[in-house]
Amino acid sequence: MVPRKAVIPSKQLLQHTIILGATGSGKTFTCSRIVERAGEYSRIVVDWHGEYSDLIDGVEINPYDYPINPFIRDLPETIEVLIDAIGLTHPQAYILEKILTQSSGSIDSIMARLEVFSDESAWMRESRLSLIRKLSPLVREKYRGLFNGVDNDLLGLIDKVRKPLIVNVSVIRDPFIRKLYTVLLLKNIFMHGINEGFKRKVLVVIEEAQNLLGRDNPVGVISRMLAEIRKFGIGLILVSQSPSSLLEDAMKNTNTKIIHTLKSSLDLEIINKILYLPPSIQKIIPYMDVGEAILQSKTYKKPVVIRVI
Repeated sequence: MVPRKAVIPSKQLLQHTIILGATGSGKTFTCSRIVERAGEYSRIVVDWHGEYSDLIDGVEINPYDYPINPFIRDLPETIEVLIDAIGLTHPQAYILEKILTQSSGSIDSIMARLEVFSDESAWMRESRLSLIRKLSPLVREKYRGLFNGVDNDLLGLIDKVRKPLIVNVSVIRDPFIRKLYTVLLLKNIFMHGINEGFKRKVLVVIEEAQNLLGRDNPVGVISRMLAEIRKFGIGLILVSQSPSSLLEDAMKNTNTKIIHTLKSSLDLEIINKILYLPPSIQKIIPYMDVGEAILQSKTYKKPVVIRVI
């Protein structure tokens, strides 16, 4: 099949987009072209690998300059996020909730209270010590600045800055801490959009989406908002190299799908199941050149082969 020229109407970006493809297939470049051309939106790229500053004329954001303190916000939300993001058990969540009802504030003060917390039983002592171990990376010298302080003003930048904001989370070396910061950032963006709203519609890019919307370990607060946030003027672009590792709802809740080359038989099976691709399209997916992709969109009655330039 010969690739054709195609367009994605900007209003469709609010209905979410997913870009899939093996490493080196061109999915990051495709995403960067969409972001650059969506100038009517406020744009935030959560850059997992530090690639977008070379591809987009944007403003790079260092997470260390914009800390997020999860312990000064709504208590149930904080507990929910931490259960998902760092794998708190229910007993650990119970102990943390008791601590937070006594004192919110810095992670340092919370850890200090945990150290002297009075255990009422053996299970409580075991859960408390496990909780300390899970929270301890947050107070390591090189990471404590990410989660202390009053909070960041990154949400304010979304309305002020016209260029794309590239949040370079790759500078956070520990994948566990990187994931936690990303979850907190996205939760703050989504809740601000729902509760207060942004001046313009917002487009958010989530690279390595399987880290937050994995088939086996989805972050609940993110997955539940997929269907909700479009009503509040927030569109997502999910980028991943493996559809088989993604929560199925993450693909079903995206109305525009861009599929670059995929090699895995399991990935191909899932794509065919969700997209109902005709045989003529199915057979070329493993053999497309870099930059070629399958586009499925409301704009076209059938999937089309495109080349991204």
